[in-house]
Amino acid sequence: MAFRILHYVHHLKSLSTAHAIRVLESYIVLRLASSDEHAWTEKAIITLIWLITAEGEGQSSVDMLFLEGTFEKIYRAWNKALSAEATHGALILFWKRIEHTFDHGLKEITIKWCQVALHQLFCKAGDHNVGKIERRIVKCQIDLRNFEAAFAALETMSPARKQHPLSRYLRYCLALRRGDEVDARSTLASLATVHDDRNKLLFAAVSEATQYGSKLQGAQLLQRVLDKYNDNLPPEIDASALLRCTARLLLLAVSEADDLDEELLSRLCGIFKSAVSFTQKQQVSEETTMEHRLQESRWFEKTSYNTAVQYLRSWPTKYVIDLLHYSCQMHLPTHAPSQVQYEKHIHETGAKYIQAILYTVQARSAATLPTAEDIPKTAYSGKAPPHSPTEIKSTLYRNVFATYSEIRTHLNALREGSSTGLVEQEVLEGITQKLIVLTPLAFEALLFLVGTSTADVSGPTPVQHDFSLAEMVDQMVLLNPPQKTYSLFADMILSASMSGGLESTEPSQPSGPESSTPTVLLPVSTTTNLLAKLISGLRNHPDYDSNRAARWMRCMVQIVLDRRRDSRPQNQYQSGKNLSTVARITEHALDLATSAASSAAAGGNDYPPEELEWLAVTLFNLAIDLYALPPPLPAASCSASDSAPADHDEHIPEHKNNKHKNKNQGSSSSSSSGEIVTLPQFWARKAVAVADVLVMMNTATARAGVGDSDVGALATVLRERCQRLHWDV
Repeated sequence: MAFRILHYVHHLKSLSTAHAIRVLESYIVLRLASSDEHAWTEKAIITLIWLITAEGEGQSSVDMLFLEGTFEKIYRAWNKALSAEATHGALILFWKRIEHTFDHGLKEITIKWCQVALHQLFCKAGDHNVGKIERRIVKCQIDLRNFEAAFAALETMSPARKQHPLSRYLRYCLALRRGDEVDARSTLASLATVHDDRNKLLFAAVSEATQYGSKLQGAQLLQRVLDKYNDNLPPEIDASALLRCTARLLLLAVSEADDLDEELLSRLCGIFKSAVSFTQKQQVSEETTMEHRLQESRWFEKTSYNTAVQYLRSWPTKYVIDLLHYSCQMHLPTHAPSQVQYEKHIHETGAKYIQAILYTVQARSAATLPTAEDIPKTAYSGKAPPHSPTEIKSTLYRNVFATYSEIRTHLNALREGSSTGLVEQEVLEGITQKLIVLTPLAFEALLFLVGTSTADVSGPTPVQHDFSLAEMVDQMVLLNPPQKTYSLFADMILSASMSGGLESTEPSQPSGPESSTPTVLLPVSTTTNLLAKLISGLRNHPDYDSNRAARWMRCMVQIVLDRRRDSRPQNQYQSGKNLSTVARITEHALDLATSAASSAAAGGNDYPPEELEWLAVTLFNLAIDLYALPPPLPAASCSASDSAPADHDEHIPEHKNNKHKNKNQGSSSSSSSGEIVTLPQFWARKAVAVADVLVMMNTATARAGVGDSDVGALATVLRERCQRLHWDV
């Protein structure tokens, strides 16, 4: 009977599909549903669905209320749901109609077909099929801009269907359109964990973000792709284009942001770090031409550098330094032309010049940088991050010295290019001027590293011996800098030699092992040797200033005498060593003053008389101090005598006019090797010799009408007092 009815329905369809639908519906509800013929009932329902979907073809509208009412009548009459197999057949028919209407832009009708397919008569469709239909409803509602309806449809999904990758993607698209930043961010994090084929969903989400979201959201998605591949992108993905697009989106997001977002800056630095890895892999790649690889490398190089310079004053220093570092790290293709390599040297020189200055600024304010997160990541890359303020400051200063040394290396390489005509002389002169600016900063860094205990510093200190400081002074002199550079060096040396050292000019830090920085205190011998090098270099300077050299002489003598007074009285060896240093400084001062006296009459640069006067009085007072001391034990005297040899005489420069010494000076000089520096008579003779040079200088200037007639009184007074003490001077 059922077979005949179905056969009749097929025949009736050729005449009127609507009549066939009504006849079959009535037959199912009135006859089949109440019988036990479940198989024929399912076949009849499938046939009914076939008739309904066939009738909808070519029509722009369907009476969906009639359809829903039809299936509701059948379900109530039968009180059963289709089996899984029958449901699968029904869904195939429904899905054809869903796809057809969706492709033709009939989104509202598509939603209705989906709702019919979700009727409880088809509840055995399975979680996968139900989720597919529900997602089609969400997609249609989004396209219709019914965002609340789309959100409601998503919320009605079961937890398992919500976690489907496509459900996460649709939720992200909806969050973008609703402007829900929180939901967009959380959904993006969830979407990034999806392991789909070639990350198609992430790339699709990028398109959505760039169209409906912000530049930041697009950049975040692209960076998620990079993170998932861990910089090992498959061949079908253009890594260079992906990195460039991400960098551009981040830069646009930074420029459009009302407030500074450090997360954005950190992401931007991460992109250029990935670009470094990319250019390194592209060095020997044969898939693209050298010109293409060079173009890509230069884009990242210039963009990171220009960005750092553009935001030099407005961004935190650590991000600017990191960008400059990555700019220098971009790799050139193997066998790049020599001209390109020299241009790379020039570029790195400019970037490292800025880095050195910024590192110095950070090191000087290290007290305000409590953790390693406050300093550039590239400052300690590949090493354990510093923890204490001392470690942080040492790390920063170590980078100052390193960048200075690297610029010198670049300059040497460019000099080779200059000999071949590939590098202009003006470029070398410009880099030399940069080195002149950086030399005091590098010296400041080295002074700190030399004076800081290695037990409190993580990582190796570049150089920690006197010769490195002396070498820095020699390098500075060879650059022929202005006098201001000499003054800066002298100020730092003197500051590092006095109590408190370099730290005396900075804000005090809390006491404690983790916060206090060791005092930078140079030994007396190192101080005098370095200052002597400065004076020697300054004398060959076109704008030589004897006043400046004389003041440094005074400082050297004062430092040694102060250090001697602060030392333990029983340390006769150290006392004798300090006095030997004063003796060498005095000899050098006499050389300078004698030379100045011989040229004063001709209008030359004379030695300041007040400095000679101070030196003579100071030396005589030293003689009186030694005279007032109790006589040392024989062993102590021997020890002091042994300390007298000039173990550092090679650092006190000889003057070209030594032949102009007067008789008093000559006799004292010739006998100094036999004198004992701990005897008061030795210093009395030196004081009188200095006073005599002062008289000689006054005599020379008096011929020009500018002498002081009373200046000889000092020599007379000193001689009289020596006679009272029975000192033969």
